[in-house]
Amino acid sequence: MKKSWLYLPIETKVRELHGKTLLACFAAMKGFNVLIGAKKDIHARIPFLPKGTIFNFGLAKNMAKNSKMYKKYGHKVAVIDEEGLVTLNDDLYLRHRVSKEALEVADTCFCWGERQARLIQKVAGGTNCKICVTGNPRFDMLKPEYRTIFKKDVEKIKEKYGQFILINTNFGHGNHFAGDNFLLESFKEKGWMKDSKDKEFFLSNMKWHKRMLIKFSEMIPELSNNFENYKIIIRPHPSENQDYWKKIAKKYPNVSVVHSGNVIPWLMAADLLVHNGCTTAIESFILGTKTVAYRPFIVADQETELPNVISTQVYNMAELLDAVDKIVNTHVLDYKEAVDKTYLDDYLVGIYEKTASENIVSHLQASTDNVLKSRRINYFLLLYFQIFFLAKKLIQKILFHTDVSGSYLNHKMADLSKDEISEIISGFSKINKDFTSIRIRKIGGTCFRIYEK
Repeated sequence: MKKSWLYLPIETKVRELHGKTLLACFAAMKGFNVLIGAKKDIHARIPFLPKGTIFNFGLAKNMAKNSKMYKKYGHKVAVIDEEGLVTLNDDLYLRHRVSKEALEVADTCFCWGERQARLIQKVAGGTNCKICVTGNPRFDMLKPEYRTIFKKDVEKIKEKYGQFILINTNFGHGNHFAGDNFLLESFKEKGWMKDSKDKEFFLSNMKWHKRMLIKFSEMIPELSNNFENYKIIIRPHPSENQDYWKKIAKKYPNVSVVHSGNVIPWLMAADLLVHNGCTTAIESFILGTKTVAYRPFIVADQETELPNVISTQVYNMAELLDAVDKIVNTHVLDYKEAVDKTYLDDYLVGIYEKTASENIVSHLQASTDNVLKSRRINYFLLLYFQIFFLAKKLIQKILFHTDVSGSYLNHKMADLSKDEISEIISGFSKINKDFTSIRIRKIGGTCFRIYEK
């Protein structure tokens, strides 16, 4: 029987792997052949793959180029913006992350919630892109039944670190893995620096990030010295240069820098989270972990509102130390309480009802036609491509010793193995018995086919 194909590229492994694997499982159970793997590996193999639906990463102008290429080879394009939940403000989101060009070549856009859908609809008029409010599979992992998959990870973390304060940094524009010049060039390539006004904004944004980076750097010794019985775990954003934080951590015996695996078990294991404008604060809020937003200075047009609003907000070092002390020692916090969970209703769906993965698969089923129920994968062609790809990679390595862009992609998307995916699906199978019939086959590189037996 012919099956529809679904392609799920992954850009940042620690952030997306679990959610997209769950989406793959639900899709496989509804008759889809699913291919999951690193974005660069799926992208490179598109000419050799059966027609299907491929996920693109957003609606920014630069994303339209990939979508056009996918269309050229007969694929449908679905879009989900991983950065669409936490934004600086509506005008900037629409100016830099939503474009008519990308909407015109997208078939479907899956939104985090009603709020994002309303914003995108302002630009989508006149296009055939269907706007669907589904939630994001990444947040499916926060549901009580699915977060149990991290139980062993939580136990291991607690065994190794004991009680700890988690600091999630979010300063990629001030401490970028590949440096300031690379960052500025990437803004230009994405079409975000259209004029002098844009350039002024992003330079100010980088300045803000660098200032906040220094403030958080100054916070580390204060927390370390005032809470000697606690570990201080710094978890840098995937786009950041971790060496910056490791140099600081070396100076203090109870400070460590860790960036391994999904953030959820770290949030579950932590006594509290300290952040500024980080999406993980929303995850922490849903999980019920105490969350503090440290805001030592405020620049309104450079700050993300949502993560701070749902946190206990403090504005100087004395307030921070007092809040942390109350949480870890007395468990009584007399600062203004964060909003209740209904505050998120307009931003998010799929948290308290059906999963985002199920919502997305329902829409995909309704929009898939018989044309996309196409041929099997030609494994001979893929083997030929794999040999060619490895040879090309070797030549590039010899001729061009350093590839900053490639290093950055590898930093965000480390190698992916069949065992990793199998372990995740095995965990899901204990929650949803239907998944026990799901099988995995390696296609090449980091690409794996997920299907029902």
